[in-house]
Amino acid sequence: RRAHLASLVDQEADRFVIALRSADPDQIRPTYYLSGGQDEETLETLLEHARTSGNRWTVSEPQRVAEPVIQDAEATVDFRVTVTRRDGFGRSRSSVITFRAHFSEDGGSWRARGSRVVTGL
Repeated sequence: RRAHLASLVDQEADRFVIALRSADPDQIRPTYYLSGGQDEETLETLLEHARTSGNRWTVSEPQRVAEPVIQDAEATVDFRVTVTRRDGFGRSRSSVITFRAHFSEDGGSWRARGSRVVTGL
């Protein structure tokens, strides 16, 4: 159970980072996990940064922060990336953003549900 989840965690983090690197809202939105509350507003902020940065937006490789937390048929794991945005004058601003990947278990198999911002945006 844990072994399958561990490999899925890395795949989900990579999938999410690929979407972020695209800076394309149509690729980012389907990979984002909305659980209510502030999530929609946070997603819109993330999408706005991606839209305004375009090809001046770089995203590092994901780094897992901790082991997955499993509760019943749900699991989460946090990972970090560094996002660097450059303005039209060449100045750059980097942010370390922590994301939380969400998973659910169905019929003995884990399924990625998406990732969302935890801190750093």
